[in-house]
Amino acid sequence: MERILKTKIIIFITCLLFLMIPTIAQGADLTAQEIIDKTEANMDYGSYQGQAEMTINTSSGDKRVLKMEMWGEGTDKSIIKYYSPSRIEGVTFLFLKDDIWSYFPRTGRVRHLAAHVKNQSMMGSSFSYEDFSSEAFTDYETIIKREEKFNGEDCYLIEGEASNDKAAYQRLIAWITKEGFRTLKVNYFNDGQQVKEMLVTEYQKINGDMRPKTVVMKDLLEDKETTFSYLEIKNGVDFAPNFFHERNLERISAR
Repeated sequence: MERILKTKIIIFITCLLFLMIPTIAQGADLTAQEIIDKTEANMDYGSYQGQAEMTINTSSGDKRVLKMEMWGEGTDKSIIKYYSPSRIEGVTFLFLKDDIWSYFPRTGRVRHLAAHVKNQSMMGSSFSYEDFSSEAFTDYETIIKREEKFNGEDCYLIEGEASNDKAAYQRLIAWITKEGFRTLKVNYFNDGQQVKEMLVTEYQKINGDMRPKTVVMKDLLEDKETTFSYLEIKNGVDFAPNFFHERNLERISAR
């Protein structure tokens, strides 16, 4: 009798565990926002200094290479100073979350970019000023459309709809890896048509974390493609309290 009772108890506990499995699995599922949060954490280079280049290829076959120095702190503060070619040497931009300032040595003036300028081409590239200025998904309401493979990797397919007037695009679709939450591709849409395609073609390891190294942006309306790539990057840089300030742009331009 005792043995039968024990057997029944074991069977009951086993059945109960099987019934709990779907609940446990469901609890482990991530929401679209949680995926985005993990993805945007992978865009954070910390406190850094580096050099990069942009290669611009146009439909007419023209090719231009722009080289720049970069400084950044988290995802909200960054400075870009161009040093090559010589005709744009010293042109400097400051990105502070939603604000962008520029300094051109030719005029000797610091300008605050108006909102309508932020979506324009940055230095003739396929990237807009806005593409460099903020976290990629901040101004979008996102949902998980489905899961699928891209370039042989299991991905979440995330769709975002603009949630305010600050969004650079009306809609976007992103392929984000399930392992490591790395962005592989983003399609951007305005007025019902795709206007750009971004591909992250190479990642690099910084302090043990994978961060984008090479990004290709295709402007489908202008039939133009720009490749941005870090040439070198140093992490763990200490900055003076007012380093990321518009009053500092002229000094950085001249250094």
